Amino acid sequence: LGVDSLSMTPASLPRVKSTIRSFSALQARQLADEALRSEDEVETLQLLNKALGAVGLSALVRTN
Repeated sequence: LGVDSLSMTPASLPRVKSTIRSFSALQARQLADEALRSEDEVETLQLLNKALGAVGLSALVRTN
């Protein structure tokens, strides 16, 4: 997807790593493409929350 690095606290690394590994490269590309076509941030957030829920990461879903 063209991302070479991420910046985060060391404590965040395990959860971020696990979340990224929950998606195949193809799934990530499709999700990124769909997010880029979103009309606004609300639509993008809904898309990402749905994707997280679909891979069993509902605990990470934002409700606000």
